[in-house]
Amino acid sequence: MPWSAVALALGLTGLLMGSGCALATPLSTPTPPSLGRPTAAPTAERPPLTPVLPAATPTTATEAENPPGPDGQPTLVVVRPQAGQRVRSPLAVEGTAITFEGIVNVALRDNQGRALQEGVAFATRGAPERGDFALSLTFAPPAAEAPGTLEVFIRSPRDGSVMHRLRVPVLVAP
Repeated sequence: MPWSAVALALGLTGLLMGSGCALATPLSTPTPPSLGRPTAAPTAERPPLTPVLPAATPTTATEAENPPGPDGQPTLVVVRPQAGQRVRSPLAVEGTAITFEGIVNVALRDNQGRALQEGVAFATRGAPERGDFALSLTFAPPAAEAPGTLEVFIRSPRDGSVMHRLRVPVLVAP
């Protein structure tokens, strides 16, 4: 890992911890068979995940926010949860990404845009390859069901600005 990346990772971790944001914990539930289990390298029994997007893309990303990667698929793909799905805490988030050093940022936001919880996942591979990611977000449940947004994004290793973003509308349940 290059020195600048180590410094950035340590700085981001300190920033997250100092802001009261908890790092996401890995999923404790088994990964669905459709995703396979994340591995360091493909095996003869289990080839790498190739995301297949449904005919109607279940997100609100524009191509400018989530451009295609070298494989022709969007840079960020969220497999779980699906758009419009009712979610509860802990929220299991799964997908694939092409990202520098495999770092994927995730935030669950309420209908006012406030973060209910944020986390960081690490994909099984870094760019230029596509890697699988999974994490669980634990958050305080709302008093009543309300619309929310799961936001998955990649930050620039150069300046920390958001480079790619994918928003998935969800219903946050108590």
